[in-house]
Amino acid sequence: MRQALGVAFAALLLAAGAMACGGDSPADMAPTATSTLPTEPAPTATTATKASSSPTSAVPACPFDDKGICTAAARVEQLLVGLSFDQFATFAVERTVACPAPAAPAPGLPASLCVGKAAGEQVTGYSAGVRRGTVFAYSREDFQKFLLQARIEEQPQRSDAYGSGLLRVVSIAAVSDDGCRDCYRAELSRLALSAGQPVRRAVSVWFAKQPGGDWRPVAVMVGSYLNQKEMDAQVRGGSIDGVTYVAWATGAH
Repeated sequence: MRQALGVAFAALLLAAGAMACGGDSPADMAPTATSTLPTEPAPTATTATKASSSPTSAVPACPFDDKGICTAAARVEQLLVGLSFDQFATFAVERTVACPAPAAPAPGLPASLCVGKAAGEQVTGYSAGVRRGTVFAYSREDFQKFLLQARIEEQPQRSDAYGSGLLRVVSIAAVSDDGCRDCYRAELSRLALSAGQPVRRAVSVWFAKQPGGDWRPVAVMVGSYLNQKEMDAQVRGGSIDGVTYVAWATGAH
């Protein structure tokens, strides 16, 4: 079991004096008592299914003034569906952050760059973690290993009331707080096999606008939905916890 040192989301994004992306905080994969979603197992390379990553010729109209965010979200979907994790890492933005005080290890996740570092020591890596849980700073190699969690045990041949089981963008939200001004959050959803049953899982990607004007991923979080209300808002579009998710899909899947 590899050990990882957690980096709190606020510490990751604010300690570096850079933008952070809000919405809900990252989450533990295990659901609350009010949720019926089982826990997801640790990823293995053999459990991810590669699907066609070819974009459609006609992408639905973007509901936001800055159309670039939809282009970026569609790119993320294409890369994750195609298992192009190295290209995703190239597209994403690394962050320079200060390591916190030593924290408990994170079972099943790649090792944090802060492992073995003194509190306050700076590292540069990719921000990723589990919803409503801990965010970690990863090396490029380990970030790609983490991205496999977005595809493990996927059930693309199945569907439910929310649609296809294949990973796809389902909504986008504008998010802004003291740490992240004018950012966006794309919600992707899929069906995954857990305890022998297909359950719906989430992949959340935060985007920040870069100096050149393009939108790039700055954090990725995976995990289960807290409850049915959260699932409805994030998959079908709606407001929850002060964030409005606008239903949007690339039309590719």
